[in-house]
Amino acid sequence: MGGPLAGYTARAQGRLKSRKSFDELIEAFRSGPPRLSPFALPKMDEAANTVEYFVHHEDVRRAAEGWEPRDLDPSLSEALWGRLKSGARFLIGKAPVGIELARDEGSADEGSADEDSADGSAPASTGLAIAGPHRVTVKRTAPLVTVTGPAAELTLWTSGRVAASRVRLEGPKAAINQLQAWRR
Repeated sequence: MGGPLAGYTARAQGRLKSRKSFDELIEAFRSGPPRLSPFALPKMDEAANTVEYFVHHEDVRRAAEGWEPRDLDPSLSEALWGRLKSGARFLIGKAPVGIELARDEGSADEGSADEDSADGSAPASTGLAIAGPHRVTVKRTAPLVTVTGPAAELTLWTSGRVAASRVRLEGPKAAINQLQAWRR
């Protein structure tokens, strides 16, 4: 990966690789952060790593042929949803259209965003979208696209795993097309 810290990251990885075997690195990872690290605080580690570990775990799972979304423990779904509510603006707030995330723990394959209804509005959802606190507006602007799916799938979509996520996009067709082009 690039970015302003790519060189530093490469040097740090090289130092670790020269000092520790693969098994030692795995054990260091399993034992958690150093005692004096801010990440040693339980809430800090959870806040920083829940989504990170989930997304990378799914990266590995979904790279295999025939994968299917897995049933998550409800507490993990709640944690992912909580992180989405607080962090989605950081990840997708610069989208060219308005975005609302709608949590739907039903099937993400139901419904379709392929065609607008006769009056030009979004097609009616056939999923089990949960009203109220299970929606979050990431960017409040028109036109608005609603991205609907389970918390896990919304997390993956928001994290850039667009092709591997199973969500529905609803809204004006032109806005959906614009959002899809931006996510590529």
